[in-house]
Amino acid sequence: MILKNEKFSWTARATFATYQSDVVSLSVGDIQYGIREVGSLPAPLTGNVVRVQEGQPIGQIIGWQYEGVADDGKYILKDLDNNGTINELDMTIIGNGLPKGEAGLFNRFTLGNFDLSLFFRGVYGHDLINLNRSMYEQASRISSYNLINTDGYDPKYTGPAAFNSKYVENASFIKLDNFTVGYNFKFKPTAKFSGMRAYVSGQNLFYITKYQGVDPEPRYTYQNNVLAPGVEPLNSWVTTRSFSVGLNLSF
Repeated sequence: MILKNEKFSWTARATFATYQSDVVSLSVGDIQYGIREVGSLPAPLTGNVVRVQEGQPIGQIIGWQYEGVADDGKYILKDLDNNGTINELDMTIIGNGLPKGEAGLFNRFTLGNFDLSLFFRGVYGHDLINLNRSMYEQASRISSYNLINTDGYDPKYTGPAAFNSKYVENASFIKLDNFTVGYNFKFKPTAKFSGMRAYVSGQNLFYITKYQGVDPEPRYTYQNNVLAPGVEPLNSWVTTRSFSVGLNLSF
């Protein structure tokens, strides 16, 4: 209880959690792996996008670092080894699919016969591969699909469909998970009911995020693989916003 008097009260509860994970071993007996790459992209994109490495965190997203589009319509990708050639040796860590932490804040207010409850939740530090953007912002897809109309689409790019850090986004967010507002009716002792409460409730009200995809919630698996988090699949669907109205009677 934060504040309470005859007419008004305010109760709040906060939760906070941090996460950390490391790959201890990928080896069994004489089978020594050390590093595996998982999470294959759908065609026409190619390659795996998550690196599983002993001694490193789970969820390392790998790819080329995007630096723009050249005059000839090709991506400018960072040449990490400065040898003048872009190949798999220039792939590096460009994000992590697991969040660093999560926080929640519940508030309940009462004022006379009115009450209001709100629950906010935030998740931070995770990235998502926006597969919808990586598929449908590519000019080479225009003959088969409608391109997504976002600021990320660059009409100068005319090369084949390709994946790079341009399509890995910070998906941290704050969300209003639910709210309820109610009014409590009081009756005389001789009434059939001792009390009645009418309320309106809503779930999944809104997100505050810079993520451009369907849903910024962390993706803990991809292709049923828990070692490949951080990929928002093409079949993602929006979280449904819902409202309900209710009436509680007390006898």
